[in-house]
Amino acid sequence: MPYDQYPNCKTIRLTQYDYSQCGYYFVTVCSQGRECVFGEIKNDVMYENERARIVREEWLRTADVRSNVLLDEFVIMPNHIHGIISIDGRGDPMGRPTSGFSTFNFHLVERV
Repeated sequence: MPYDQYPNCKTIRLTQYDYSQCGYYFVTVCSQGRECVFGEIKNDVMYENERARIVREEWLRTADVRSNVLLDEFVIMPNHIHGIISIDGRGDPMGRPTSGFSTFNFHLVERV
């Protein structure tokens, strides 16, 4: 069901807030139509497919191409990804963060 068709679903974004400013952000990115395109869950275990591998690589690449971004925890689900991003305004000219808390703690169980 498209986002705008959920009867009581309202955005939690603050209308006057500048989301480009420094801070920690919890982000969720959903697949189109919330279709399960990144894998499936069986017996409480997420089995990732090739699309999930691409999503993982692009998530991890984000800090390489944006010097003001640090990445924290993230999880890929069948139809969305959750992650924590820090925009810190720091970084060197080569695009590498100069400060960081980033430790990529994720667990890949099996790819289908």
